[in-house]
Order: sequence, then C-alpha cells, then structure tokens
Amino acid sequence: MSTQSRNAPCSCGSGKRYKHCCGQAAANDQPADTQQPALPDRPKKPLFALAPLPSQPDGRPVLSIVMPWFRKLADMRRVLPINALYFARSGIEVILVMDEPSEEQAVLELLNFYPDIRWQVVVNDQPHDWRPPCCAINVGLRHAQGDYVLVMSPESACVTDVPAAALRTLLEYPQAIALGQVGFACFEELESHLYTNPHLYRDHAAYLQQAQELARQFDCAVPDIFRIASFYGSICAPKAAFEAVHGYDENFTVWGGDDDNLRVRMELAGYQNLFCPHMRLLHLEDRLRRGGEQYDADDIFRKCAISTAQANDASWGQDFARVALCSGPIKNTTGIDWESSIRKTVPFIEPAKAGSRRRCSVCGNHQHYAKAFSCRHCEAGILGSAPTAQWKPRIACLMQLHDEERDLPGCLDHLAGYVDGIIALDDGSTDATAAILAAHPAVVECLHNPASSTREWNEPENRRRLLQKAQDLGYDWVLTCDADQRFERLFLEQIHELAGCFEPGKQAVLSLSMRELWDDPLQYRVDGLWGSKQTGCFFSVPKGSIHLPGTKAFHGDWFTDVLHEGGKIHRARFHLYHLKMVDKASRLERRDFYQRLDPANRLQQAGYDYLTDEGPELQLERIAPERAYDIDTLSERYRALIND
Repeated sequence: MSTQSRNAPCSCGSGKRYKHCCGQAAANDQPADTQQPALPDRPKKPLFALAPLPSQPDGRPVLSIVMPWFRKLADMRRVLPINALYFARSGIEVILVMDEPSEEQAVLELLNFYPDIRWQVVVNDQPHDWRPPCCAINVGLRHAQGDYVLVMSPESACVTDVPAAALRTLLEYPQAIALGQVGFACFEELESHLYTNPHLYRDHAAYLQQAQELARQFDCAVPDIFRIASFYGSICAPKAAFEAVHGYDENFTVWGGDDDNLRVRMELAGYQNLFCPHMRLLHLEDRLRRGGEQYDADDIFRKCAISTAQANDASWGQDFARVALCSGPIKNTTGIDWESSIRKTVPFIEPAKAGSRRRCSVCGNHQHYAKAFSCRHCEAGILGSAPTAQWKPRIACLMQLHDEERDLPGCLDHLAGYVDGIIALDDGSTDATAAILAAHPAVVECLHNPASSTREWNEPENRRRLLQKAQDLGYDWVLTCDADQRFERLFLEQIHELAGCFEPGKQAVLSLSMRELWDDPLQYRVDGLWGSKQTGCFFSVPKGSIHLPGTKAFHGDWFTDVLHEGGKIHRARFHLYHLKMVDKASRLERRDFYQRLDPANRLQQAGYDYLTDEGPELQLERIAPERAYDIDTLSERYRALIND
C-alpha cells in the first residue's frame, strides 16, 4: 500500500493537500501524549555504569539480544564500539539475523574485533528486496538461548545500560514487556567521533566522554516530556511471552505497525506494557529521520484491531536457519547469581504502565486512550471505559439528487427510522425523483432547482442551501448521503448515541470509511487508496451564517469553514458503502462522466483513470455479516449482481 506525503494531493480526490484533508483525520486518529501518567525524572548524568551480568549456571545466557539485519554494515560498524561495553557480559548473547547474505563475510570480520561478546549469526541465503523484519526477528527468537529477549536495531546505540535496565524492570514485573525510549540523530552530530575506534569500550575515559555526548544528544532528540511515539525501537520480554504469541506477524508486507501489533497481542496474552524511560537508545544513521515518516493510519488500524493473541502457525520463525557463527556456552565460575547481581547493582526505576495500541474493530477507538466518542462495541467492555451519550441530538439526513429514480426509493427506506428527517434538494431532475421525494414520509423538506438543458453544476450552493435549511429547522447534526450509498446498520443504529457524546453546540466531524463495492454488492475493494478512502459525512450543524470553503464545482467538503477552522475531524471506522462502482460498465461510465466535466483534472489532480484501473494488485474483501447494510433496499439491478 502506498503512503501519502503530507504535502501531496489527498487520495480521496478532494484536490487539497493530504495534511489539510484526510491527514487531519489521520492525525486525530492518534492518542494524545498527555493521557499517560508522569514519567520518572530523567537522570542528570548518563547511566552507563556497567552492572555485572554473569551467565546462568548451565552456561546459557540470561538475555538474548536479537537484531534483525538488512544491509546495516556501515551503521553497525560505527554503533558497535558504543554498544560493546554493554554486550560484552557472559550473561548476554547477541544474535544478528541477516535477512540476506551479501554482507556476511564483512560482518564476520567485524565481529572478530569483539571476542568478548557472545555471538550468534544466522543467515538467509536467499537474496531479496527489503521486507519487514518480522521473519528475521522470529528466526532470532527461535535461536535465542536466554530466558529473556531484547529486540533492538543494529543502528541503535545504548545511551544507558539498556540490557540491565530491562532485566531489572522485568524482575519486578515478570508478567510484562519493557519498552525502551528512542531518539533519532545523525552520526555527524556526534562531535567527538570516538565511535570510529573499535576498541572504544576498553578505554574507560574515552567511553565516558562518548557516553556523555550520547546523553546530551538524546536530550536534544527526545524532549523531557511524555511522547508515546518515542517508545519504539526496543522491546524486552521473557522469551516465553514471545513464544506465547508466536512472535511477530510474518504476514506483514509493508513498513510499520509490527511493534504495535506485537504489543496488542502480548497484552491479549496477559502481559502488561511498560514504558521504561531509563532504557534509552539513540538511533544513528547518516541521514536524519524522526521515525514514522511512512506512517499509514489505515494499515496501523488493521494491525491493531485484533482479538487473538497468536499470529502465524506452528512453523513461525523457521524461514531460514543457517548459523554462520555461534559462540559456545560460557560457564559461570564467579559463583554470583545473576538475579542477585542485577537487584544489587541496578537501581529500580518505576516504569509507567502503558496502554497498548489496541483498537476497536468497529469504530477505531483506542483502548487505553481518551476518546471523543464511543460505539456500542466499546461500551460492551471490549475496550474499557468510553464516553457515553449525554443528550439526544436531532439528526437530519441531507441529500442532493439528480435523476435518481432507480436508487432513491431504497436509499430513503434504509435511512427512515434512524434519522429524524430527510432534507433533499432535487437538482433539476427530469425523471420521477421529485415525485418519489414528495411521497416518502421521512422527507420533511424538498428544495428544487429547475430543470435545464444547460445544467450548471454547483454543489457548493446546493450544499449551502441544504445546511441552511437544516439549521432553520433546528437540527443539531446532519448526515449526508447519495442515492447510491448505504450505511452499515451498526452505524445507523447508534448515530444518536455517537453524536450525543459531543457537547451541544460543539463543532465536530465524524469521518467514515468509504467502501467502494466492486463486482458484487457484498464485497469492496481494499488495495492502495481504495482501502483508505474516507468521507466526512456526519457532523454538527454550524451556528450562524453558512459558508462552504473553496469554489470547486464538485469534490468539495460538505462541512463548513466553521468546522474547518474551529472543529475537529474524528476518524471513525464505520462503513459507508458506495454502489456506483459495483460493475465494470458503471465504473467506465463514472470515469467518462468526470472526464467530461473536468477534462484538465483541475478539480482532482490525480485524474479519473484510476476509477477503472485494476491490475495484479486488485484486492477485494467480503462484507462481514456484522458489518452489513440493508441489501433489501437495493434495486433489482444490484441484487442481480450478488454472488452467493
């Protein structure tokens, strides 16, 4: 799935930049950082003092550090001198999981400089393009000999004694996962360049200088305030926890969300997420990045709206298995027990109990973070506490129509009984549209434009008149719908409750997922932009004068400048199904129609050819029974397309 740049034209076709359109809803899709408990004070000097960590009595390591590897030699060569002091303890093994073989020989030569570290190197002999690190991490988990596993990137430098801090936390919280905090920086920002010395960890004074510089750089990269997004880049848990959920999900094919998904599944398996600000790492590369550049809200939602703990089948972690290097066991001759050593030498810093990123599969709300609204699925206890409706707003459905006699009767029927009234505008229809509206009991007002052979397309004015009428009639919220659209029952059944979660008069928009039905009225398209289309079709009626921003004849927003400037767009995951694309002939007709109206793509920079494109990436998803709409309201033409 492609990911949109914030400054690119929005994929929904509005013509606006993503950050000013659907990007607003994507941003609001994220939990606020202020909703977490206060974190402990950051230490004033670097926590780089080395805690003794002997091996277990049978020679096995206590902790296995798993590092997924895909062409990371240049970065690892510079980061390893920084991390070597923390890795060179008999109770730690470091597993490099190379997901392709091109750098194997150079890696083995590099590791020869660090004989004090217990190594495993596992190599995939099949060259391939980049893929998510899930398979590689799982291979590392399968090879791990320690009772605890720390997953981290080979280009992340330990600012504190991350391995010891993680183990100290898990000794106090054995049924938990410890999440480290990461900052991002460039190598060139480290002025001393001591990391170029592979023997740095044997020079105490130089190492102290480098550690202090790392700590200063971390403070610059990560503000001393709570930010959820900074707790990525490392995760430590009992090996049994990873095994309980079958490791990372190996079905993922695009960047992002694998950590979130793992956290959700571990929570489902009974493990508590812990934010551990004393586990600090600095992600170092030649080119600065901040993390999340490729963030895709829709993909993350799919990976976090899950209900089962286990991913993969019993063959997980067996994608490849050739061991290129494996240090032998290191017998513990010290007589020191590792647990006693860690408890004695590593101060315990209370972590912050963290919510996972688990999402409601119906409305998309986060489980552990404050919500502006809630659906019945949230309130059923699936996702903890949620706001409930405090009042019952009056809701009108607004419709602008032109020659819709075929689809209009069923659309009106599917809305009747859920909204308090329907306000329609007949935009110069020459068929029976006006008569159908006049006869339907749910229609409380019908506006008209005269029929004309040279019909002018003026959606902004039509919408303004409809909104003005809703305001005049005293409605609080409006729902917008076209004759060829159907809302899922789950949404219609609770629209008053959803709107009632917002204070009276509060300006807000609920953006729903637009599902384009494809080749069958019971399935929709999900690949590429088709899986991420959304529409702001449910919003509060503005007070005062009605003005719609922009001057586009079509593809504009329904909600007004009041909502654009002072309201908030909330991304809900309810489904709105669109019938206009269901068969190939209709798709061709729609493409040609818009190309005639907008031949220069002035109103939609992406053009309209995509409406008929399919290709090998076409993916269709069947409508789940619990997410159904009222198919009894479909015309015979559409019912004939249903493939049972």
